[in-house]
Amino acid sequence: MNKIIILILMALIVITASQLMAQSIEELLDMANEISNLNYANSLSSLSGITSFNLNGEGKSVISSPITFCASTTFNVELSKALSFNTSLSNDGLNISLKFTPSRYEELSNEILETHMNEKMKLQNKVINLFFDAMKKKRNITQLTSEGSSIKNQAEIALNMSAYTYDLDALSALLKTDVKDLKFPKLNVPTIPKDYVPYTTGKYSKKNSSFTIGMDTDFSKSMSFGISFEYAWNSSFQRDDLTSSEDLLNAQKEMYFRNIHVLASVVKAYDERLSKLFNDYSTTYGKYLNGNATKNEIKKISEEISKLGYQRDLYCIELLREWYLYTYFGE
Repeated sequence: MNKIIILILMALIVITASQLMAQSIEELLDMANEISNLNYANSLSSLSGITSFNLNGEGKSVISSPITFCASTTFNVELSKALSFNTSLSNDGLNISLKFTPSRYEELSNEILETHMNEKMKLQNKVINLFFDAMKKKRNITQLTSEGSSIKNQAEIALNMSAYTYDLDALSALLKTDVKDLKFPKLNVPTIPKDYVPYTTGKYSKKNSSFTIGMDTDFSKSMSFGISFEYAWNSSFQRDDLTSSEDLLNAQKEMYFRNIHVLASVVKAYDERLSKLFNDYSTTYGKYLNGNATKNEIKKISEEISKLGYQRDLYCIELLREWYLYTYFGE
């Protein structure tokens, strides 16, 4: 008796420990958000300080009478992707030049922000798809286990377990952590939004023009000082490209919105059908106790409940997947 109690306690400890290590979809999405923000901060920091440095030097001698020596050194440093400082020292003298493009930092920071938003959404989508794919695999395993221990069922269970392990490994790789198990949400219909919220992106389109001011000082035999202005304008279709990309993303988000409404209706229809079957089961079981129904009648209703319940859960898992994809689209 004591051995049985010990075994039960050990099982409870294992189950509890597994639940503590399990991670929910919200926790995983928070990790994905932290990784995206860290990558964004690192990319943005690359625009500040010394962003480019170059130092070249060369020397040579000319064998003649008398022997002459020639040497030159070039030093170039770029600050904040907007300010470029260049010096060149040679036998002929010293040359210093400075170029400043005010809009360059803003343009590059907008490009980084646009890339960040796109990569963030891609990572969230991967996490959501892997999570609910794993949830589906776990549901398949539960259903197959309930259907018996035939060779086919054992093979399908093993394949689903392998696929589940892959999903955990993929999540671990994406989130740079060790995902040991998952905490799945309840298979209920979430709050379905009534009104569609269109996808909108920040207006990060590149400017068609740029302005650069430069200064040049030459300390040679005849000292000179100059100022230069440069204005560039490029006719492009970047704004049209941005609009086209935004329209495509908006169409994708709208598809999720339509899908969650369809899937919610399907799950609710299954729930109504299952509710009726449970009532039929209760009535038939009562008749069976009174000798007015057979075991086969009860078994038939039970099998139908199991089959419909499994189908209902698969649709509900897909509903939750699409709901999260819609909810976190562009976040």
